[in-house]
Amino acid sequence: MSKPRKLASGRWQIRWFDVDGNRQSKTLATHELARAELRRLEVEADEDRARRERLGTGAMTVCEGFAAFMAGRRRDPNNCWWTRRSAEICAGCAEPHCGLRMSRMKIS
Repeated sequence: MSKPRKLASGRWQIRWFDVDGNRQSKTLATHELARAELRRLEVEADEDRARRERLGTGAMTVCEGFAAFMAGRRRDPNNCWWTRRSAEICAGCAEPHCGLRMSRMKIS
């Protein structure tokens, strides 16, 4: 755990690593506020990392998440629209609809 540091302006700066490993910073008015906020942000990042690990979504893209959703979906035998190819057709639509960049973004 890092500690708040006092700036020349008299405010307090906190620095932490977010859930993706990127360094973030924020300034606050008092040492107590800075310490409490730093603790909250570090706990939040730890909980998000644990959630990603538990759900297995840390390295999943939008298209991979869609494919996983479709694979786990219970099919309705009375729905004539739902065929074996429906999942493949829908998966092929996700990338053009979302755009190449968005469809390859990591899910958080």
